[in-house]
Amino acid sequence: MPVRRRKAKSRQVFNRDAVRELGLFIENDGNLYRQMLVPINKSLEKKKAKGAYHPRKAEKAFRHIVDEGARRYTKDFGGSGNGSFGSFTPGDRAELARQAARAFEVEYKSGNRH
Repeated sequence: MPVRRRKAKSRQVFNRDAVRELGLFIENDGNLYRQMLVPINKSLEKKKAKGAYHPRKAEKAFRHIVDEGARRYTKDFGGSGNGSFGSFTPGDRAELARQAARAFEVEYKSGNRH
């Protein structure tokens, strides 16, 4: 049986200001930080320690918190377009998830852990 390969996702266009705004909102929202970000970081730390860490899966894990952050931001401040995600495009959210995964790796390598 032939193996199916996924096409590499092309980099989507993103708005740097929107990505920064959403990132700051997520970091400064106590509930998002405590309920989602800390558990994701702890889980990824365990996976790194066991040798089962995959960068693409880390992006996917961070994508969950980014999507929830976009929903909460839109609920708190309103927004137009894109349904419950407001003005944050899929490209914006994907870029923030990539940045969060890279930041996790840097923090892990430097020894900063939760």
